[in-house]
Amino acid sequence: MRRLIKLLNETHPAHDNPVGYLKTITIIGIVLFAILWVFKPFNFHHLQEDRIFVMALLYAGTAYVTMLICLIWIIAFPRIFEAKTWTLGKELLIICYQFTTIAFTVWLLTRYLGGWKPGGQSYWTTWFMVAKGGILPYFVATSIKHVYLLKKHVKDAELMQQQVTEHKASVAEQRLHIPHLLPPVNFNEFLFAESDGNYLKIHVSRSNTLLNYTVRLTLKQFEADNSSFTNLFRCHRMFLINLAHINQIAGNAAGYLVTLGDDLTQIPVSRAKVPLLKTKLAEPSE
Repeated sequence: MRRLIKLLNETHPAHDNPVGYLKTITIIGIVLFAILWVFKPFNFHHLQEDRIFVMALLYAGTAYVTMLICLIWIIAFPRIFEAKTWTLGKELLIICYQFTTIAFTVWLLTRYLGGWKPGGQSYWTTWFMVAKGGILPYFVATSIKHVYLLKKHVKDAELMQQQVTEHKASVAEQRLHIPHLLPPVNFNEFLFAESDGNYLKIHVSRSNTLLNYTVRLTLKQFEADNSSFTNLFRCHRMFLINLAHINQIAGNAAGYLVTLGDDLTQIPVSRAKVPLLKTKLAEPSE
């Protein structure tokens, strides 16, 4: 039981990107249409071939629209779906929610097309059919994907960790360009910058003391103003780090996390930035 609880609490790829979620449910909708057209559930085999195509499209479209409702939740409640708190357990719960709501809308559609006749197919019969053909295979596929990504990312993180020591050296006494910030910050003191809307949180290590500054500046502008420092790396849309201060790189099923110093929180590396991070770590430090 403890192993199961631990597994369910492990970090899992989140649905914090609405565009990514839309692509995923579109693929699911297409696959569902193909399954309905080929295997002909819900008594489709009694229909003519052209009607089977229309019915498969109608049922798949109903499921797709139902899954779109979850996109509303993602946009309306982003903190619930944010990457740093998303786990495998939450992923399995959202799968149950989606397929339960899909079963309900499919049942309503079936009853409507049947004229609401007494003795029609029950909701639980529909739910069982959806669960057998959708939830269980999706559960298995999601669990296999989780274990595969976890092993892959842990292995890759270990390889990148070996290259971290090559970036410990940094340019001494060269100041970063940060408007309206006093005192000035040297590059070798800078740890990372975190975006907070139109403000920027600057994290600095000076004389073994961690300091935080907040300035009115965007991360994009800060990156452009200091592009001459090749050890600065935009690892995420909200973070820019100093490669010379990476203490540890860890991997989990959701991706990679970097730690700068012993007392700082882990910073995520977005999937799109991973190849560039590997390239940067493989290069000699400046």
